[in-house]
Amino acid sequence: MGHYQRASVFGMMRTCGVVLTALSLIAATEVLAASAQATADCPGDSGIDHEIELKIDIPKPRLHHDLGIAELGRRAPHGPGKRVLGLADTALEFGWAVRFEWQPRGAGYCFWVRRTELAIRHPSPDIYVAREYRRGSCPYRAILAHERQHMNTSRAQINRFLPRLRWVLTSLRIPTGERPIFVTSAEAAKTEVRALMKELAESLFREIGQALRAAQAKLDSPASYRRLRKACKNW
Repeated sequence: MGHYQRASVFGMMRTCGVVLTALSLIAATEVLAASAQATADCPGDSGIDHEIELKIDIPKPRLHHDLGIAELGRRAPHGPGKRVLGLADTALEFGWAVRFEWQPRGAGYCFWVRRTELAIRHPSPDIYVAREYRRGSCPYRAILAHERQHMNTSRAQINRFLPRLRWVLTSLRIPTGERPIFVTSAEAAKTEVRALMKELAESLFREIGQALRAAQAKLDSPASYRRLRKACKNW
């Protein structure tokens, strides 16, 4: 496709705290639909690869036994007045990055995505067991097992969504060198990328976050805590 230029754009969100409004998703759809009408003006080149990568970074949990019940209570999201015996930091970070290229054509540019990355990262894989419980004691082992369940649940949920994460990377909605689209400027190309990734990736990240919170909540149910209590006598 001759001489062309390139740029990159990226985004990041955590498992909670990011809300995409219905208006932004509708606007994204309209932008993409308008560009699709001009696709015929941009011939494709099967020799330009679309590189993809899915990065999952979930390290082995780090175990801490230096904080007491009161300190864990202040760190925990359970609310005031809760007696917290153990804690697992299961917050994940989700990110995407796209490198795109464009080539002058007529009154605008032919635009395509050269590389797409999705990433899930566990920045603080920390497990805490209250120091009031002696290492190796029955309560210590029970608390540790419970917090490890939280960590394992996060990994299991991510594995459940792997096919859909890979689908995002290979979606036919992404303009590639073989299927470029027409845009009016480089800024319009950035708008295309952000709109597309908000609709494809960030909406899926949000769904994964909801599934993670629901699965973790089941582990912290009253019934789960009753089973934990019954496991030992010397609380």
